[in-house]
Amino acid sequence: MVQIGVICEDSFGSNVDHKLDHMIGNRAHGQLVQIDRANEPIPTRDAIVSVVGRTEQVSVATTVTRIAGANPWRKSIKITNVTGSQLVWIGFSNAVTTSTGDYLHSAAGSNTTLAVSGEIWGIASTGAQTVSVLEEEFEH
Repeated sequence: MVQIGVICEDSFGSNVDHKLDHMIGNRAHGQLVQIDRANEPIPTRDAIVSVVGRTEQVSVATTVTRIAGANPWRKSIKITNVTGSQLVWIGFSNAVTTSTGDYLHSAAGSNTTLAVSGEIWGIASTGAQTVSVLEEEFEH
């Protein structure tokens, strides 16, 4: 780069707006990108303070079963079909049915992760299924 007054110019004669900007790529092939280096360092944490949450397994019956209660501190919840011999339908109220809920596939290990704080309910198609629950919480 050649500096002209307070504005810099790259080797193609284009102005570079800031002395910390860098032009990278091949202008002839339309691959030129301008990178702006930040003046501040990237913030990092020295160490993980703690992981807060819970795990459990729930037997989901052919009648509506509460998988997880409401939790205002919940960051995310992962629900996994452990038994894996049939579908498990899930929803956000005890009105969930096999025709209104979303489902976990019938393969063992099928899972979904949700970012909700309310209750989660489930119902199995023809026989009880075990699901595992992994709940991550905000620190409080």
